[in-house]
Formats: sequence, structure tokens, C-alpha cells
Amino acid sequence: MFDWFATKKEQKQGLPGDELITEVQNCSTYAITIHAPTRDVWPWLVQMGCNRGGYYSYDWLDNGDCHSANQIVEEYQSTQVGDIIPSRPGSHYGFEVLQMDRPHVFLLGAYLKAGQIANLPWDDPPPPAYLRSTWVFVLRETNEGTRLIVRTRGVVHPWWFRILTNMFFGPAHIVMQRKQLLNLRDRVERHHVAHTPPLMKMT
Repeated sequence: MFDWFATKKEQKQGLPGDELITEVQNCSTYAITIHAPTRDVWPWLVQMGCNRGGYYSYDWLDNGDCHSANQIVEEYQSTQVGDIIPSRPGSHYGFEVLQMDRPHVFLLGAYLKAGQIANLPWDDPPPPAYLRSTWVFVLRETNEGTRLIVRTRGVVHPWWFRILTNMFFGPAHIVMQRKQLLNLRDRVERHHVAHTPPLMKMT
């Protein structure tokens, strides 16, 4: 069953990456139950990215109108900490992989200077106008399979840049995050069923 908003416990508990942004202006936590083990969910996360596996959301918005992958793509399974996952077609900016704990934690970060279409190194001092955010995917084994918890945290300075980014990114993220989780669940569960041998009947 899909829980659009995470439970109160999930919303309040600390997750990896929380410590990276202490001055939080925007924070959201969502969750979904996927009927497959965490090892089956993980490959779909690490292949995310524009011109890679896609983001499983609205492809015309975040994947150059190319369809997100409906299968695991081996070419993109070698994602490592420090890699930049593109967020737009042909771009050299996007989400930096900050932490990977297979198959439980996939932590991404974005650090952008206003007017500059390139990622800043995560440890650089903040410029006068910037956006910094984290996007973490936490997978937990349950009796039903996997509980996937997704959290974003962000800070934007100064006030005028915050207004501009919130006008677009706030509403867009809510809609696209929901679509991503639903599509991700459906892809993982279909793949899991298709690749799980049927139980042998006792005679």
C-alpha cells in the first residue's frame, strides 16, 4: 500500500544526510512500500539520471522526453561516490553522489550558484546566492519487502533567490516525487515477479 506522506515516526526520525544541512528551510519526507527485497530496489536507484535510467517521473520534464528505463541497465550500475548524476539533457550539473551504503542508503546532493550552470564542490564556502539540498533514499527490509523512505532538505540564499526557486521547485517536487515513487514501485515489483522462480509443488 502506498503511503503518500510518510508516517509521523518516519517524518521525525533522523536519516543519513540530515547533518549536512543544519539551516533547513525546506524539508519533505515521503515513503512507499515495495513488495520486493532491498537488493532488488537498489539497482533502480543507482542508475537514475537524465540520459541514464531516467528518474521514473514525468520524462518530458526531467529526462529530455526520453522514456525512463523499464529494466536494469548494467552500464549504469557502477555509480560511485563523487559522480554527478545529470538532471537535464546534455548538462554537466545535477546531483552529486555523497554516500552509498549498498543496498540501504543512496544520498545525493545539489549545490548550485545562482546564474552558474555547474555544481559547486560540496565543501566550498557559500557564494552570495546559492541553493544547497540533499535527496536521500533509505531502504529498509520489512515483512512485506522494502520500505523506501525519501527525504529532501534544502537551503536557499538570499531571500529573492529563495522566492524564485520555491515558486517552481516546491510544487514541481511534490508532484514529481509522488510520480517517481509510484513508477519505481511498479517497475521493481514487475521485475521481481518476472525474475522470481515459481515455488515447486510438493508431490
